[in-house]
This record gives sequence, C-alpha cells and structure tokens, in this order.
Amino acid sequence: MNFIWNKKGMIFNPIDRYEWMQQYAQVPTILELNDRLRIYFTCRPKPDTYGKFVSYISFIDVDKSDPEKVLYIHDKPVLDLGVLGSFDEFGTHPCCFIFNKEELFFYYQGWSRPSSVPYETAIGLATSDDLGLSFNKFSKGPLFGRNYQDPFLENGFFVYSENQSYYLFYASCKEWINLSGKLEPVYKIVMATSSDGINWHRKGVELFNPKFDLEASGRPCVIKIKNLYHMWFCYRNVKSFRGDSDGAYRIGYAYSTDLINWTRDDDRSGIDISSFGWDSEMIAYPYVCKVKDKYFMFYNGNNFGRDGFGYAELIIK
Repeated sequence: MNFIWNKKGMIFNPIDRYEWMQQYAQVPTILELNDRLRIYFTCRPKPDTYGKFVSYISFIDVDKSDPEKVLYIHDKPVLDLGVLGSFDEFGTHPCCFIFNKEELFFYYQGWSRPSSVPYETAIGLATSDDLGLSFNKFSKGPLFGRNYQDPFLENGFFVYSENQSYYLFYASCKEWINLSGKLEPVYKIVMATSSDGINWHRKGVELFNPKFDLEASGRPCVIKIKNLYHMWFCYRNVKSFRGDSDGAYRIGYAYSTDLINWTRDDDRSGIDISSFGWDSEMIAYPYVCKVKDKYFMFYNGNNFGRDGFGYAELIIK
C-alpha cells in the first residue's frame, strides 16, 4: 500500500486573535461531530518580559466536507491552567479523544517548569458531557508521571481503543543533553496498555529504531486502514532542528499487524515539506483521521505551528 498526501492548504492562523491567543496553533487534534469537525489546538499569549510563556487549549469548528471552511472560533480556553505546583501549571496541549461509555475522555498534555531543565510534561485526563464545549479535569495530578521506565518526561500522547482495550502511544524522554549551553531532550516512541483508559501498564520498550543518532520522535497517531495499523509521527534531529534545517521536523511512518510490533518505513509516509510557503521548512505533529470516506492529515508547518495549521487528503495507491 502506497500513500500520497495531497496538501490542501492552511486552515487557521491564530495571530492576534485574543489576548490569550496571540500566536501558535499547535498539535491540531480532531473531535468528529455529526455535522462538523472540532479541531483543538494549543496557543499562546505574548511572552512576559523574561521571555516566558504559558499555553492554552481552544478549538475551531470546520466543515466536514471542506475543512478549510471555518464555521466557528471559540473565544476562550477550554481548560484552566493547573494549580500551583501541578503538572499542568503553565500549559496544556490536546492529545486525543475517546468515547468511554457515556463519557467523552479528553487526553491532554500538561507542562510545568522545573528548576534544572526547561520543562516537564505528563498526560492528564478531562471529561466532557457537552461534546467538548467544556471539560472537567479528572484529577489535579497526571494519569502517570515519571518512573523507572520513563525517568524524565512523557509527551505527544495518543490513545487507540479497540475491543475494550486501550493502547497509549507516546514519547518518552531518555536523556537531556547540553548543546552549546542549551538543554535539549532526546525522546523515543513507546507504548502502554489499559483495560479502562485510566490505569496503564507501561511496556517501556522503544517501538522502532531511530533513523539517526540523537533523533527525537513523537506525536504518534494510529489509524486502521484495510486490516493494517498505520502510524504517522514526527521526528527531528536534536542537534539542529530550528528554522530551515535538514534536521527540522519531518513526518515518519510505521505499520503493524497487532498494535504491539511495529515496522518503520519513512519512505512510505507520503508527505514532505513544500518547496515554498507555510510548511516549507518543517512539518510536524500529524493527526490522521477518517471523515466519511476520506482520510485527512492535520499538521503544523514552519516554526512549530506559530502561524497555524493546515491539512492534506490521503490518496491510496
């Protein structure tokens, strides 16, 4: 099976929308409703005088048949920042949605600022009874944090549910390295399993080998197509990944027959940077979903999504 992603264009630019939404619309995450797609993302106000920032989750609604047609822009964040000392004190990122019986589970990523490294991330859970207009946090703490298998941080979470089993794919930081005075994390994609979507058993094993030394891979998204499981994710070079660099984010691909054992084959990802425009330097944070009889990939471009996100439509050959 060969894939070609036909790029359709940018959907949403967050620049100067609200005081709390001045820039960035990162990690687009989809909730499909009967009459529309609800796209969640994380945005930022302007940084403070010390260059520090926080991040908030909000959403837009778009037409299911034409995602470039924006129907509604939400005018406030959907989650409050965490309390003093909590895992989501300084920001939240959307991850994915799962309908668990009568409840909508919203898995999100929270981040905080430890004293020795730039940030620490973990997975949180919120629930909604109004189709994602508002949420209640499941707890003040994360579903799980650092332990002997994930010693530094976890991020880029995606939950796949099948036959009353839950599979959590995420990036686990294996080390922090100092590059010319700047601390950078090295992380790899691993997985955990659950019977209820709340209590998780970690596998602690990297799903596939890195493409090169000091690769960071994350934001996996899994979907089943024609009896095979497909994962799109993003990866970069820890040494050089900002701006127009060969080490900047690209989108990789892997496949599996059982959700446990994965084969990486980036040549089949079907998408790369453009020759010019908003995604000409990097492409990152893919989210793949089926809408009616079509498959869409929503993703960020240059500057880690500072100017917004767009989408592509899948052609299978």
